[in-house]
Amino acid sequence: MNMRLVVVSCLMAASVACSGGKSTAVALIDQFPQAERKSVLPLDQAYSIMNVAINGETHKCIYMHPTSRLTFKGVTIPKDAWLRVWVALRPEVWAKAGDGVLFRFGVSDGRTYDDLVRQHVDPANNQSDRRWIPLEVDLSSYGGLSVDLIFNTVSSLPGHGDNPANDWAVWADPEVYVQH
Repeated sequence: MNMRLVVVSCLMAASVACSGGKSTAVALIDQFPQAERKSVLPLDQAYSIMNVAINGETHKCIYMHPTSRLTFKGVTIPKDAWLRVWVALRPEVWAKAGDGVLFRFGVSDGRTYDDLVRQHVDPANNQSDRRWIPLEVDLSSYGGLSVDLIFNTVSSLPGHGDNPANDWAVWADPEVYVQH
């Protein structure tokens, strides 16, 4: 399936405007227990659900230590649907050595995989990454289909080795919603 990538990052000051007129169709964090989990680490070390506060804003999160893959299988995508999620590294590691995490999101229809998001977050070396980074992805081309939603965390950028030090990655409040 060929789809044009659309990622909208709302500025923190404009986040209220970005959330108007939308209703949640699938709260993915509620489906976490049924999701397929893979990791280079033991699963109890790689994954957990937690609340994370950054700059006074708290979100319910899926902690995914790289390198890990979380797959929500057979999600029926409504017409005009979008994915909304915030990504970050936990504040406890911002000042510690590391090279950040590559967050990836994609969709598979069972035949093909569409890589829709690649977001590198490196708060140790980039002060502007010391925040929630909002991502929105247009899923409307999958409307009416049952697909797999695949979330990946990778310990380093391609070609930069494998440095998992202080890679405390979180996906916050992932949901599929419909724009009204």
